[in-house]
Amino acid sequence: EFRVSKENPMRYITCFLRPLALPAALLGLLTAQALLSQPLPSGTATAVVVDPTNPNTLYAGAGVGVFKSTNGGLSWSNTGLPANSSVVEAVVLDPSNPAVVYVAALSGVFVSTNGGQSWTLPVQNPYCAYSLAVVPTTPSTIYAGTCGSGIYKSTNGGLSFLTGSSD
Repeated sequence: EFRVSKENPMRYITCFLRPLALPAALLGLLTAQALLSQPLPSGTATAVVVDPTNPNTLYAGAGVGVFKSTNGGLSWSNTGLPANSSVVEAVVLDPSNPAVVYVAALSGVFVSTNGGQSWTLPVQNPYCAYSLAVVPTTPSTIYAGTCGSGIYKSTNGGLSFLTGSSD
């Protein structure tokens, strides 16, 4: 369920379970009305990200899947994230190559290098990933916040992760 700010409907879109703000500059052609008119098939969205090079391309984590829209949110398709992904908590894109998608789920960090067409769960992966951050100046460096295991770090684009204390 999406809720739109009454003060300025185009400024913020919030998720029912967890606040999520998208600046109006990133929304491009996306409108709150489009999101409300075609809800995601699996219900509540836990994460939304907009492709910085194409504002019509969006990814949304919803329940146990990741959905993709290529028309500004008018319609959505399931990307086929593996069923063992558990609950999706965060979705982020590589800022230098938005076809690289990272998903934090309760079963780990999944990686797609082809815009969500296929997914891998790398080895040495943090279990119960809750949040993700990609370093904009060094996109091969990714941080994953976990449910009780601290911060994990990858310096190879998510192929493997080490605990933050191993630096």
